[in-house]
Amino acid sequence: MVITLCSALLPFILPGPLRIGHRKTATRDPGTIYNSGLGWVLQLVRSTLCQRRETRRRRTARLRRSPTAYSRLARKWFTVSLISFGGLLSPLSANIYFPAIPTLAVAFNESIELINLTVTPNMVLQGLSPMFWGTLSDAYGRRHMFILCLLLLAVSCVGLALTPTTDCWLLLFLRCFQAAGSASTIAIGAGVIGDISTRAERGGFFGVYSIGPMFGPAIGPVLGGVLADKLGWRAIFWFLCIASAICMLVMILFLPETLRTIVGNGSIRPPAIYNPVLPIVRRHPKDPAAERPAVARKTFQNPLLLFLHVDVALLLLINGGHTSPPRSSCSSLSVSW
Repeated sequence: MVITLCSALLPFILPGPLRIGHRKTATRDPGTIYNSGLGWVLQLVRSTLCQRRETRRRRTARLRRSPTAYSRLARKWFTVSLISFGGLLSPLSANIYFPAIPTLAVAFNESIELINLTVTPNMVLQGLSPMFWGTLSDAYGRRHMFILCLLLLAVSCVGLALTPTTDCWLLLFLRCFQAAGSASTIAIGAGVIGDISTRAERGGFFGVYSIGPMFGPAIGPVLGGVLADKLGWRAIFWFLCIASAICMLVMILFLPETLRTIVGNGSIRPPAIYNPVLPIVRRHPKDPAAERPAVARKTFQNPLLLFLHVDVALLLLINGGHTSPPRSSCSSLSVSW
């Protein structure tokens, strides 16, 4: 601020040859300018402006050069679309369940209050499981953890669809596994975007990626009500099983590994186990040295240590307070009409 103010006042303070109002510059005397009392200020302003201009130029050039070696921007968008499809299943599996609560109470011959208890552990696991799955994906790869989450979701939905109506405790138990598998796809998907995008691209990628997680709560209750009314409550879990199985198959076929400690900026060839069956997103090594990982592999770290940071704890408290009322309203409104 001080430098900007000085640069604005200098034309009016310095001798005549530098005044803005004078158009004739042929009589400028550099010695007069720099030997004046404020000549050093002019030098400081010029050097500062030159440094800022050079910094801006380098930053722009760095943003234009993609730090990743993924082949084309269109294929990055394809990867973002894949993980957005996976992120859809997390809120969908949570919200599709609410309209079936009265039907489940009748089928299991239990009270509404007891069936509502199956919502609470689901919400708790949705909050806790991404910490562990996200840490595992930082250590062992995004692709494997994404597929394992979808596999856990599909298997738990099969168990929920086959749950006997005499075992309400099994419904509660399997709902925990369902949340552990579905909720973590959002966190892992955000990690994929961080791996493949530049700063200039990241905002657009996250905008498209959020379509899936935002679309799930909109269609989940409607879809759950239609399935429970027309086909029964078990059809909800069969639908989720089929959807998660299709998503898992798509990820196995097309989703590449993006973790920087495994593939670097995308130019490192990972082991065959990390490659998709149909590699639409191809890698093009530009530098033979890029075949060596530049970052050491991470080991699993205890994510619960994050709670010791005050800023993280406050953010979790704020987000928890923001998320809990809508979920509570959905579970209570499902039995009001």
